[in-house]
Amino acid sequence: MSNSNDKTEAQIQQVKRHLLRGWHITPMKALDLYGSLRLSGIIHVLRHKHGMNIITKKVARKNGAPYAEYYLKRS
Repeated sequence: MSNSNDKTEAQIQQVKRHLLRGWHITPMKALDLYGSLRLSGIIHVLRHKHGMNIITKKVARKNGAPYAEYYLKRS
């Protein structure tokens, strides 16, 4: 059985690769693709421990409910 820290680190690396490919990611996409329930926590780690310049875009669903979309700022 895998350790939860190993799973979290794997999710961090998966999201990092996702963003480095130039793709955006949302909490629902992170859950669907990588099993992550805490994308905001992963984004925090990538910003502060990996030095990634990740932009947060606030988006509203058709019903008005907000969610975050993250992408890597390219220089």
